[in-house]
This record gives sequence, C-alpha cells and structure tokens, in this order.
Amino acid sequence: MGFYGGGGWRGYLQSDDEKPRVTRRSKLRVFKYSKPYRRQLIGMLAAILVTTAPGLLVP
Repeated sequence: MGFYGGGGWRGYLQSDDEKPRVTRRSKLRVFKYSKPYRRQLIGMLAAILVTTAPGLLVP
C-alpha cells in the first residue's frame, strides 16, 4: 500500500467515472499550445520514421 491511500494511477485508470470527452475545441487548444514546438515535433516525427523504415524494409 502506497502513500495517501495507495493505488496511484491504477485507481484512476480503473475508475468507473465517466471519461472526459475529446471535443474539437479541446483539440484546437492543444494544437495552439504546441505551436511554438512545431519544428521540434516535426523533427521528432521525421526521426521516428527514418529510424523505423529500415526495420520495416528488411525481411
């Protein structure tokens, strides 16, 4: 048993509460927050694709 009642994230993830709805408005808010980091996000995605591609090409 952990501190403060234990369970940690497991208790939260197994909760019977209603899950939050992802709306168009909340998606737009996230995209606005990520605007200063777009270059880094695109670079990271490109790096993931470049490193994953050879593994997929080799039989």
